[in-house]
Amino acid sequence: MKNVLFIWMAMLLFANTAFAAEYPPPTDRFFVNDFANVLSADTEDEIFNTAKAYYESDNTQVVVTTIDSLEGRSIEEYSIGMAREWGVGDEELDNGVLILLSVSDREVRIEVGLGLEGVINDGKAGRFIRAASGALGQDDFDAGLMSIFQSVIGELENPTPNEADESSLYELIFPLLVVCAVIALSFIMRGGRRGPGGRNFRNYRGGFGGYYGGFGGRGFGGGSSRGGFSGGGGGFGGGGASGKF
Repeated sequence: MKNVLFIWMAMLLFANTAFAAEYPPPTDRFFVNDFANVLSADTEDEIFNTAKAYYESDNTQVVVTTIDSLEGRSIEEYSIGMAREWGVGDEELDNGVLILLSVSDREVRIEVGLGLEGVINDGKAGRFIRAASGALGQDDFDAGLMSIFQSVIGELENPTPNEADESSLYELIFPLLVVCAVIALSFIMRGGRRGPGGRNFRNYRGGFGGYYGGFGGRGFGGGSSRGGFSGGGGGFGGGGASGKF
């Protein structure tokens, strides 16, 4: 019986250790975490100083992180897990952004907190990534990540009108096109047929369309109490965009 209890305790300890090691803890600088060692010291300093100043003026956290590998997970799963674990952003405002780059997987993602999805929607995040894809494709990680970081900070400071995602636009327009096509067909096919009293009888078949919304729960995680800066427990629901380079 004692052996069984010991085995269960050992398994529980191993599971807790594995969970804790799932994501590396943020560095003391928090706003820039170059675990893959691909950024120059100048780029790290510029990101840190800019993100720190913006946080102190607006209470919004923008964090840039590089890793060697996603370890078999999707970048969406990894980034939202890391953002929640680190608690990027304020707990009440959910105003955090995590920019994550995986070197060996050649993927990058902008993970947007729930409170900022109205400012940086998926369309904007995708545009920021596409603008940096040339530099990233040439392994110029300094220029590529700096481009994304500056685009995010610039958008937060001076928001522009949201452009609709292509998929959302299609979902809204397609049902209207179907309705118009059916109405046009009904005019063409009526062929001058008339009912009693000379009235035209036409059959209209309406089309119904909808749109699909995404639901995301509040994230968790309060950040570490290490020196320097830490997260404030911001929530994430999967908003943002990913791209390969």
